[in-house]
Amino acid sequence: MVMFGKRGADIDFTLMHRKGLIKVPARKTNAGVKVNSQGMIDFSGAGISSSSPSGLENSMRSPDLEVNALKLKVDDLDFKIGQLMEKLATMEIKLYNFERNVR
Repeated sequence: MVMFGKRGADIDFTLMHRKGLIKVPARKTNAGVKVNSQGMIDFSGAGISSSSPSGLENSMRSPDLEVNALKLKVDDLDFKIGQLMEKLATMEIKLYNFERNVR
């Protein structure tokens, strides 16, 4: 039962990949990252450049983007709930008038 609108078709990308309809892109590997024998990343500073803080800035911006996206979704849901409440109020009035006319 769909409550707040029509839902689009679900796409199963995993099934499409298994059938060979789509290909998974190859993962990019970072040449500057060193991994030790235990599988841990080596942060000794060999592959880190001090002049490019863009990775840090991107990691700090992503929570703000997520918060803004959540705020947008909450506002959209609030609007849809308001519309639903108006429709329910209209239906309640129509039902009341119908019951009054039947008796």
